[in-house]
Amino acid sequence: MGCVDEPNRATENHREDLEVILAGYKGRMDAFFHCNPGTASRIAQRIELSTLQAEALPAGRVFGASPPTKGS
Repeated sequence: MGCVDEPNRATENHREDLEVILAGYKGRMDAFFHCNPGTASRIAQRIELSTLQAEALPAGRVFGASPPTKGS
């Protein structure tokens, strides 16, 4: 799985200078880590976010909101 080997090598060789963020749906991320257990051992932190419903988002402040006009 070359697409994983190279980033793993880079994180080992540049540990002090490099931060890597992996993001995806939980099931797919679990499958990704299952395919290459060495990758999971290199991840210092895992953060899982709950699924938000559209009603929980601030109205007009996220996705699809227009940026403020100058002077407003």
